[in-house]
Amino acid sequence: MNLQSPICNLRSKRNASASGGFIRTPFHSRASSTVIPRYSEESRQSKTARFPRFLGVPRNDDLRRVARELDQIRINCKSLRAAFTLNELLIVVAIVVLMLALAVPAFNVLTGSKSTEGATNQISAFLGQARAEAIGVQEIRGVMFFIDPRTDRVNLAMVRDSGYDAGDGVTYLDLVPDRDFIALPGGIIAQTVLNAATAAARTADGYLGFTDKAATTASNVSGGLTVLVRYGGVILFDSSGKLVSIRYGFRCSQSIASATGTMTLIASLLGQDNINNLGNGSATDFAAPGTVSSQIGLALFPREGFGAANYTLGDSQTDTSAGAYATTELGEETWIDNNAVVQLVNRYNGTLIKAE
Repeated sequence: MNLQSPICNLRSKRNASASGGFIRTPFHSRASSTVIPRYSEESRQSKTARFPRFLGVPRNDDLRRVARELDQIRINCKSLRAAFTLNELLIVVAIVVLMLALAVPAFNVLTGSKSTEGATNQISAFLGQARAEAIGVQEIRGVMFFIDPRTDRVNLAMVRDSGYDAGDGVTYLDLVPDRDFIALPGGIIAQTVLNAATAAARTADGYLGFTDKAATTASNVSGGLTVLVRYGGVILFDSSGKLVSIRYGFRCSQSIASATGTMTLIASLLGQDNINNLGNGSATDFAAPGTVSSQIGLALFPREGFGAANYTLGDSQTDTSAGAYATTELGEETWIDNNAVVQLVNRYNGTLIKAE
């Protein structure tokens, strides 16, 4: 076979390229013997060892070595974190303080200790729950207001008809078991609105505050027990869910074990689990003083302004030793008329309606 044929020349060229060298050029003359020298095998292996990523496919150990180097670079980069200058830190702190100074008052207005809207929502929800339970269990239920002696905040408690009949026309109440008390915001005071007629000048109590006095009978308006917890008014619903205004009292003498005697749940609350804190040292039933009936609404006002006007949470009208409507009570209730948010309870659905 003629080695200089085109087919042989092409095959020789492919073999030379695969081996990494060169052979005679296909266009030289037969008489010429000029040859381009090919690389030796030792030279090719030396270059492969020095430049493994450029000649041929990298070996597994090369890949592992490169991976280790990259991992070390990543570790070094993570350990080199940029720091802030003192000026930058001071600017950030100043911005945070400014934002807090602007946000805290707004947050307190919406949900904080001086939010009459927040207190209204709490009372409305609790009244709705009491009304729903009155319909569900077909008995009188409602909400009682009292002052927690530990926090000095107005609290709500759910009450029910105890079923006790003393023959005096008074509905005696007890706490509903397993119901949590609801604390109103600390800067808000709630007094209930009495179902009393008012003329140009008040002649009878229009708002019911808080007292630690209680009449031992429905007709006793000149004396009675002293309890540890100051209690306020009561809003009641009948078994059909309607608002009612009836004489009420508290059932205290029922066989529930306590440290020193037998007390009902409401007696345990008012006496703080000690029968000796009920004035005469016995769990005696007592009624709301005078001719007070369950109330029809409530007044919400700020504690700070009320105290600045030299008025207190105590209510002389519910203090059975105070007698008739006092002059100081008239000034207090006039202040409430001018500064409180007064809301009446809808007779049929129990919702709160803002009074004008």
